[in-house]
Amino acid sequence: MLTYRSLEEAPRLTEFLGEIRQRETGSGRYEVHARELRLRPTGELSVNSDSINGKFPLAEPALPDLARAAQIPDLYFESCQQRLFDRRYHRAQSAISKALNRLEARGLVRLIRHAQYVKKLELTENGRAMAEELNHDMAYERSND
Repeated sequence: MLTYRSLEEAPRLTEFLGEIRQRETGSGRYEVHARELRLRPTGELSVNSDSINGKFPLAEPALPDLARAAQIPDLYFESCQQRLFDRRYHRAQSAISKALNRLEARGLVRLIRHAQYVKKLELTENGRAMAEELNHDMAYERSND
């Protein structure tokens, strides 16, 4: 750590901040071989070279160019959250529909439909009674634990 004898010797705050910004935004050029690079599933680039080592995040605009250069489909770099949600939803949809139909057949819920889709569901009197009974049983079990 640097020490200064007086405030006049110390750099001004703007100079100090400018130097820090320059260090943070400064980029160096490092020569690495392709075998020293790994694209991680997190979207980071892992580098293991003599000149530089570490994991580095890639800027969004660089991803399509990197995909083309590596002959990887662009979809690989797109956010997969929506696709995963869609897949899970569609996979579970039939089981949920069957369960709702069973609850309706037992008189526990009333399904309000819009065309073929369930728009809303309401508990019937039997459903409310069953829910209260289940909540009571669960509360009793928790109190005995």
